[in-house]
Amino acid sequence: MDVATIGVYFLDQGNNKVQIVEVPVPGMQFNMMTEGDYPCTIEAFDAAGASLGNLELPESAAGVLDYSSVADTAAKIVVTNSAGQAVEYMIP
Repeated sequence: MDVATIGVYFLDQGNNKVQIVEVPVPGMQFNMMTEGDYPCTIEAFDAAGASLGNLELPESAAGVLDYSSVADTAAKIVVTNSAGQAVEYMIP
């Protein structure tokens, strides 16, 4: 991962897990979470674009989202950071 480039990054961990990291300014990175001072929202969608609901990513998970609960039906995960920027992760 290039921490010199601003953005949201998805690092596949295998076994229906992905680490979600935000680089708000070059050289800084933070694990994303759905709680705390700068929470993101995480929503799963099926192949037809229907929402499968929101997913939780607590601070204790250190940015690693376990999407096992929707892995059989989800095609993508959309993460919206606290600034409102939405980024898609296509599930492999």
